[in-house]
Amino acid sequence: MTVRRRTGPLLVLLATLTALAALAVVGVRPGPAPTRAAQAYRIAAGLRCPVCQDLSVADSPAPLARQMRHRITADLAAGRSAALIRARFVSAYGPSVLMSPTGTGVGTVVRALPVVVPGAGLVVGGVLLRRWLSGRRAAPPARAPAPARRPVSRPRQAAPRGPRWRRRAVVLAAALAAAVGVSTALVGAVQPRSASSTVAAAPGQTVRGAPDGQAALAAAVRRVRRHPRDVAAHLALARAYASLGQQRLAAIEYLAVARVDPGNAEASTALAMMAFVARAPAEAKRIVDRVLRAHPGYPEALYTRGLVQLMGLRHLSAGRADLHAYLRVAPFGAHRRTVETLLALSEKGPPR
Repeated sequence: MTVRRRTGPLLVLLATLTALAALAVVGVRPGPAPTRAAQAYRIAAGLRCPVCQDLSVADSPAPLARQMRHRITADLAAGRSAALIRARFVSAYGPSVLMSPTGTGVGTVVRALPVVVPGAGLVVGGVLLRRWLSGRRAAPPARAPAPARRPVSRPRQAAPRGPRWRRRAVVLAAALAAAVGVSTALVGAVQPRSASSTVAAAPGQTVRGAPDGQAALAAAVRRVRRHPRDVAAHLALARAYASLGQQRLAAIEYLAVARVDPGNAEASTALAMMAFVARAPAEAKRIVDRVLRAHPGYPEALYTRGLVQLMGLRHLSAGRADLHAYLRVAPFGAHRRTVETLLALSEKGPPR
């Protein structure tokens, strides 16, 4: 009976060691090399959109976020490491651009699990083994058989061995299931999701893994037909038209957004740029002024107003101030080179 009672800790020890072995096998098994699109998505998911409310660069539909995604993809193609890319964004926007600052967040816990879990398991297993061995050494000596008594006729009862072994089997199965669950969770946490459909390009540009322009246009048209009052659907359709050079159709979609959501910054800024191109700078400035009153640091609006004031209204100092403000809020924006060129030219005199 004593030996049977001592088999419980041994089973627990065996289950613990099995769980640790499964965790170690999963932890050291090399996974497939991530694609460039998956690397870009992982980096973008760890960066915060500077003009959004708690959205990552990977999930944000803002134009600045699209430009940052394009910059990430270009840097990866140039051979830059993920750490260097993150460091460049931190240098430009500050530590707040990171979704989880270094040394904090769930990522630190995940990285510590392969060290903490095996260590804790070994400690628990050692304690259980020591108790089991000390219990065997301290087992009392066998007693002399008691004098024979007169047998009493009683019904013989079978020892309840079945339920006890079933309980032990359940404990062992639970430990193994826990090992598999922890291992699966760790693998899911450290491996990136597929980014074939999430890495978007800036308008007019193509990123490997992103759908082509016609496919994106067809998908956006279907979405608008299903949800005619969905602002995000109309914005996606407007971007698809603009990327294909169909500016009039894009303007119609931006007007649809403005009717549903009059304060939408992206749609209003796009309409201001179209008014500027149509040689209506005063109307363009009126629209973009309204955007910047509601969103003072919106990069596209700063860029648009800078162009309007510098090249349309000939307000040199005001236009330069807006373009400098754009460089401060969007140092990696898609218009950086254009802005730097305009600022350099404006120092020589008013643009013609």
